[in-house]
Amino acid sequence: MRVALIIPSALNSLPKDTFYTFLLTYSHLLDRLEDLPFTITRLEIKAPPTFPIDANRNMAAAEILEQGFDTSIWFDADQTFPQNMLFRLLQNPAPIVSGMYFLKKAPFFPIVYKETKDSKKSGKFNWFTPIMEYPKEDFFNADMIGMGCVKIDRIVFEKIAQMYSNKIQINEAVNRIKKSLNKKDVDKIKPYLDNIMDADHIYGGSKPEFFRYGINPITIDEESFAREPLNKYRTKYCIRDATEDVFFWKQVKQAGFEILIDPKIQCGHITNIISDQDLFHSFYQTRLDKIKIDDPKTYNTIQENICRAEPIKNEILEEILK
Repeated sequence: MRVALIIPSALNSLPKDTFYTFLLTYSHLLDRLEDLPFTITRLEIKAPPTFPIDANRNMAAAEILEQGFDTSIWFDADQTFPQNMLFRLLQNPAPIVSGMYFLKKAPFFPIVYKETKDSKKSGKFNWFTPIMEYPKEDFFNADMIGMGCVKIDRIVFEKIAQMYSNKIQINEAVNRIKKSLNKKDVDKIKPYLDNIMDADHIYGGSKPEFFRYGINPITIDEESFAREPLNKYRTKYCIRDATEDVFFWKQVKQAGFEILIDPKIQCGHITNIISDQDLFHSFYQTRLDKIKIDDPKTYNTIQENICRAEPIKNEILEEILK
């Protein structure tokens, strides 16, 4: 088994906690190589220096295919990692399996999402809502995640590459937005939309685009969104920049793969504090308790509509990872 460990290095440095916890999980893996269900014949750390980040990730994905790696584990350069992370991810036979981490700032949502529709803003747009309640011991599925702690097997990139065509692959979000606007509005924001469609900085159109910055409907309330320094057309139609991984995970779903989440792999997200599961639950529960006292009706509505994940019972995985 040939394994690539991918961490972007566009900033040319790593936080101390990222570096230290990565060394711990790497050392733990080396100590337990014989306990894996396969033999690792090649283990390589890759740190592409390319910027922006979609180009960085595309370079790494191309190297995985070109250099014959069987699987890859992706990190971000602002994380902390549990000691058993690498070993546990590699133990899992699923083509895609991710640990968990959380937003850097309030409300500290978990970066695991389900796709849904925001009927209040526009029924034409698909958007992602964070999974607020999830099993703590059992696996569960998500529709979109980050790239901060995830194993992706070679077969995933191969399948997307087979699907790819420069001429027919279109940013669906851009086209939905164009269709929803009248001609006058389209003309005014056309330069912005065309810029989003331009992916020459990624591969010059010569190779598959696994990752691409784009646009996506907002996933926060309109009042908060309006405070951002964005033009009125983006605000009016609930448009915001989408990170490069949204494009990737949509292709993953189109290719027929599930995104498996392992909640026993809990990573930190470094800011002035480390955002993790404990901080999220503390913040979330405090807010719910206050709403329950101040506005019981709203509290009941929240409980009825909250995004929850169902546990996945898999005896084979449980035996492997126990």
